[in-house]
Amino acid sequence: MALDGDGLSERLREAAGAEGPTLVIDALWGEPAQAAVEAAAPGARIVHLGQSAGPEATFRSASVRGKRLSILGHSNFALSTDESKQAYLDVVEHVAAGRIVIDVETFSLDGVGAVWKAQERGSKAIVSL
Repeated sequence: MALDGDGLSERLREAAGAEGPTLVIDALWGEPAQAAVEAAAPGARIVHLGQSAGPEATFRSASVRGKRLSILGHSNFALSTDESKQAYLDVVEHVAAGRIVIDVETFSLDGVGAVWKAQERGSKAIVSL
């Protein structure tokens, strides 16, 4: 989904269906986080872990309180080496067991232009050298 243009919160809500997303993993912050708060379902959790789109986000009080949203911050930098290692092993175990599946499209370097189109569709893309 493209993040630019009008109506991002409506497009997020529509993509999530029903009342909007109940869980948002936000690596962007800034305007996309603002749109996610507006789109979120009542009682949703928003996990903030990055600020690629900007270091500040402004939310309407009614959106956060009225929907009883939980906004949680996360940083890998706060984890000990042992905690980080265990988290990595947990994710690898889920992937190996098939509980986490990541659909990817692989492209040759010659087809790198198609990678941008794939990402616009929401695909995860790998360029093979």
